[in-house]
Amino acid sequence: LRGRGIGRWDLAGNRGKTFSREVHGTAVLGVIKAECGNGVGICGLAPFARILYVRACWEEGDRGKSTTFLLLKALDLLASETPHIINMSLGGGYDPLLEMALEAMWRRGVLVVAASSRTQKGSTYPGAFPFVLGVGPLDSQGRPMGKVKADLWAPGEDVFTTFPNNRYGFLSGSSMAAAIVTAEVVRLKGVAPSLSSVELLEVVKTAAREEGGCRVMDFRRAVLKARRLASGKGS
Repeated sequence: LRGRGIGRWDLAGNRGKTFSREVHGTAVLGVIKAECGNGVGICGLAPFARILYVRACWEEGDRGKSTTFLLLKALDLLASETPHIINMSLGGGYDPLLEMALEAMWRRGVLVVAASSRTQKGSTYPGAFPFVLGVGPLDSQGRPMGKVKADLWAPGEDVFTTFPNNRYGFLSGSSMAAAIVTAEVVRLKGVAPSLSSVELLEVVKTAAREEGGCRVMDFRRAVLKARRLASGKGS
């Protein structure tokens, strides 16, 4: 992953571990953008993507933590860079300030892809917001991992990816599923750059195949739909 981003910011400071040693962010980034063709490790699903990564969370034990202030600060920083797609492989309780910020991003044409999971209090946010693409994880047999409400489903069990200190390993959960879908949406944007966030969201949802009551990401069908839609717009 060294040198794979075009900008990075550490908003969490000295909370938890250092930027370079946290597993979660390293694993998510590896799924999306690990370098291809270097004979080492894995190849990311969207290695050509221009990545801006912001550390607004930190690890404490086996859990990640953040604050509303840090998440809003991260979104404000990213908004100034006019991104097309934002990955939020995280989840927590309902937050009205985060809701307003993400709805504003949506209205500006940014598609946010987030992890969908479930706690004792119900669905997690931001994945449960209607203007966010919430992604649930599937196990190795293609079955949902837990009783999760999601817009889309993708592989989430034992995903092989990058770890800190030049290591590789397996990680499971909705964060990995969200990273996979984020990469696929980035690739769709490359195939049909004229499509808006609304159109991209519609494409991935309608192209999904039904399996066991879940809408599973189908990249091939999504590409065909995206190309047809873009050609109809004259792009």
